[in-house]
Amino acid sequence: MGIGKSLEKKIEQSAHRRSVDIISVLVEITKYPCAKIGKIAQNLNTTPGTVRWYLKKLCNEKILVCKKEAGRSVYFIYEQIDEKDIPVITFLQNEDVHAVITIIHKKGGGLSKREIISALPLDNPTKIYTYENLLNRMVHLDLLTVLKDRKMNYYYPGDRIAALHAKYAAREQKVSDFLVKKISQLISPEVQIELVQTKRGYVIVHLTQNNKIEKEHNLYTNPLWAYSMFIPEVQP
Repeated sequence: MGIGKSLEKKIEQSAHRRSVDIISVLVEITKYPCAKIGKIAQNLNTTPGTVRWYLKKLCNEKILVCKKEAGRSVYFIYEQIDEKDIPVITFLQNEDVHAVITIIHKKGGGLSKREIISALPLDNPTKIYTYENLLNRMVHLDLLTVLKDRKMNYYYPGDRIAALHAKYAAREQKVSDFLVKKISQLISPEVQIELVQTKRGYVIVHLTQNNKIEKEHNLYTNPLWAYSMFIPEVQP
């Protein structure tokens, strides 16, 4: 192979790699909107700097929006999330929040603070204090409801998650169509993609090279998808 052909091949491979990487970053944002860059980098086994580079490009292409929340940058799909909901959606990315909601739903609610905390992992001595603050914040955001009985507080699921899920479910088709159009424009011509819509409305992206499936991604167009299991009417 001559130098020209070799260089052309390297350029083609590089373009393909960048296309695969940028789609991978975009998919992580659909899975974890408003997540920390470090979490995205860890999930993709890459560096935060690399993730930031692709996030900036996705923002320049007006696919993602960047907002400041709690002193850091958060990213989500263009026109996917209302600005007033950013704080609660960012908060829902906290693994401890997800753990608390999981425990309460498994038990059907009606748990005391002590029962909830005893069911959660205590990886350091200060965690109990952290969980107490967490529960108070969850009540404030209507993620949990408190009922008193004989001077004891019992925690039940709040209405906020179901309300937000329903609100953004109405936008899923619009967001899916937007992503399909943008992804087709974003990747290099050397990369072929097949886009398939499932019954649940999620778009699956197949990145192929030489007619072989290299990667397969689910695009999550509802920012509350990770909490769907806690909403009876949307459970599979």
